[in-house]
Amino acid sequence: MGKPATKRHWELELLRIFSMFLIVATHYFASDDSPSRIDPALAQSWKSALHAVTIMPGQVGVTIFVLISAYFLSRSTRSPFTRVAKIWIQTFIYSCGLWGAYFVLSHFVGSSQYFVNPRSILMSVFPVTFGAYWFISAYVVMVIVAPYINILLDATSARQHGALLCLSLWITFIWHILNPANTWAFTDASYLCTLYLIGALIRRHEDRLPRVRWYFAMAIMILCALICMVGTHTIAVSSFLREQLYYPGNLFTAGTGASPILSVICGVLIFLMTLQYISSRTHASTHERISSLVLTLSPATFGVYLLHENFIFKPHLWGLVFSVPSPSGVWRLAYASLSIVLIYLVLLAVCFVIFRLVVQPCEKAFLKVLSRS
Repeated sequence: MGKPATKRHWELELLRIFSMFLIVATHYFASDDSPSRIDPALAQSWKSALHAVTIMPGQVGVTIFVLISAYFLSRSTRSPFTRVAKIWIQTFIYSCGLWGAYFVLSHFVGSSQYFVNPRSILMSVFPVTFGAYWFISAYVVMVIVAPYINILLDATSARQHGALLCLSLWITFIWHILNPANTWAFTDASYLCTLYLIGALIRRHEDRLPRVRWYFAMAIMILCALICMVGTHTIAVSSFLREQLYYPGNLFTAGTGASPILSVICGVLIFLMTLQYISSRTHASTHERISSLVLTLSPATFGVYLLHENFIFKPHLWGLVFSVPSPSGVWRLAYASLSIVLIYLVLLAVCFVIFRLVVQPCEKAFLKVLSRS
């Protein structure tokens, strides 16, 4: 696929923005007012199983986001301290800022004080430690252990790296599918560290990887969606699988008890095709305006997750979105698509402003203090 990239390409940053779009889209469908999701009478229907497929893209987005990070971190020799500190600062700003806004509104506007309690305060002040965001906590762990994983990979061959990855995939994903009662193997941290091994393999042995044709990738992704739908339906209608073997209904999608290997496959294919497109270019990109816009907006992408997944902001966001009933029939998909795009654009715009006015100055101040110490 050509020589490994030595700098960030705007196409990868665009892919990062797209990955967050997939995450927002999934959270939309996970909270929507579709009868196939909220009607108990349809819980064992094919409509419900089809709706489960709309939850898959979220973990596709997570996979892509982590692979991009791993692609660059796997060859980085810098200390992870600065990167972790930046993540911590940005997470703290959103978490504390939203709780502070909620606290003020609850006192002066007379709104609910449901989140004014010790647990919520601790989650807001120490969001990484207390798991206010599962992804952030796991991502910080991955970034911290990344240099040690790199040391291990530096001492291994491509074959050994592949064997380690296969072992990690088995323990993290496959074992849990075969025996859902086994809950210790799949953790948020092991999930992201396994994705890191995939990204590192792609970066370190990029020239050895086979070229992925778009039609092959599309066929595999459609197959993954079908497996998700059929598998979800099979679990829903089988009391034996649910009650005797403890298979959760969300096994192939996301959430507690899930093993999102299908989403990982889709995310890896999309990431590989993007790298192949970049390496196949014979001249520099001429899309200067687009690339400039992408590189400007990309740093705000992280904030989109921190904002719309905040435990205080999240219920208010989706409560507002679905306060207006969605249309039924053939118009529902068009309405949902338009809504997701608009929601994402608004979130991205808000987070861009927050990044420029608050996050970036705080990060610069921290780095300035750090350089003096």
